[in-house]
Amino acid sequence: MLNQSELNHIAENFDNSGSLLFKGSRNTIKVFDINGKKVNVKSFKKPSFFKKIIYKYFRESKAKRSFLNAEFLIQNGFLTPTPYGFIEKSDWLGITNSYYFCEHLENAFPLEKVVINLEYPNREIILKNYTNYFFNLHEKGIEFIDNSLGNTLIIEDNNQFYFYLIDLNRLNISKKLSIDERMKNFSRLSLDHTVWNAISEEYSELNPAFKKTELFNKLEKYTFEFYTGIARKRNLKKLRLFDLNNLDVLNE
Repeated sequence: MLNQSELNHIAENFDNSGSLLFKGSRNTIKVFDINGKKVNVKSFKKPSFFKKIIYKYFRESKAKRSFLNAEFLIQNGFLTPTPYGFIEKSDWLGITNSYYFCEHLENAFPLEKVVINLEYPNREIILKNYTNYFFNLHEKGIEFIDNSLGNTLIIEDNNQFYFYLIDLNRLNISKKLSIDERMKNFSRLSLDHTVWNAISEEYSELNPAFKKTELFNKLEKYTFEFYTGIARKRNLKKLRLFDLNNLDVLNE
């Protein structure tokens, strides 16, 4: 574990130190070496005016939720990089910045590598083991909302595959999941039928009450709904941008 002084030091120097691992529109992730230990630090996007207030007084920040959810998963027997802590910075109005600190996994690779490469070694075995992991999550009433290809990391050790969840600020906990909610939880993964087949086959073997054909059809349904929804949103965004920059078209 890291002490509070070490966490504060990293947060204070986040912008001008550390090794950049990922930089997106919403979050930045860096790796820091603290006393020979590699620490993964996620800096969340500065919240909007209203969310500053919400995260300060009504709901935990994303960093705090990530930390609490990581502890919860570990306590329930599921793998995630060891959580070290979180820091929230505030002004008079509310939360301005938040940081989540956890173990940096060496030699881990994302599920994406397995899914997109049809020839990946032990691909079907990995997909079925991954399904087993999520079946156990669902049985304990845990819904990992941001279940995408990049948010499951895999470590292989002596032909065994270990799955670690990351990006944990959104979990539904202690919820009895229906068959539809369970399959919908896989909807962000892939449009590849071989992925649906591996998941539906393994899931039905783990609980024969769930029939493979029914699971496959639900996977297909919810996956297409997710991806068509994304496409629709992107088109609407383009339309709004076009209209804002070309107001004359509204009069045509």
